[in-house]
Amino acid sequence: ATGSGSYTTSFAPTYAGILMALPVTEAPTNKVIPASYRMITPFRLRKEVLDALVYARYVVLTQTPDGSTKIVDAPTAARSTSDFNRRSTMRSVLAVMQDARTIADPYIGKLVDGRVREVLQSAINRMLQQRAKDGYLTSGFCIVTATRAQERQGKAVATFYLTPALELRQLQFVTYLS
Repeated sequence: ATGSGSYTTSFAPTYAGILMALPVTEAPTNKVIPASYRMITPFRLRKEVLDALVYARYVVLTQTPDGSTKIVDAPTAARSTSDFNRRSTMRSVLAVMQDARTIADPYIGKLVDGRVREVLQSAINRMLQQRAKDGYLTSGFCIVTATRAQERQGKAVATFYLTPALELRQLQFVTYLS
């Protein structure tokens, strides 16, 4: 505290709050920070420096000509070659995984035979269709499999094929439902 009723802190908690307040289908990239946050950038950077910081995967703020502050980019900690280096992609995929685990929860630890896998796969695919209708995904489907040993242990493997709303390519990932 500076004694004048203001408070100086890192941007990290503010950024986390902005992330959590956004719908899963939106990234904080190019978002203006609400005036109520009274964000002031302590110095101005040339465009070349901003570009270098963005390229190096920093979350960067800039002052707009009208005096507001906006987020320049929203990278993740993933490597630049990863399918998961965009914040919006990570949020969509994590939301789908959370929903799939909720759907699978009643089946975990029970015999996961062919009939149960079909019911589980159908329920997950219905959820993916709803996510597409809601704008989280462009498309998506899931295939649920299990070896005989996994069946007896109440485990299943879900392979997802998703195209998140702000992506052009289909992502494939596997998660274990156990």
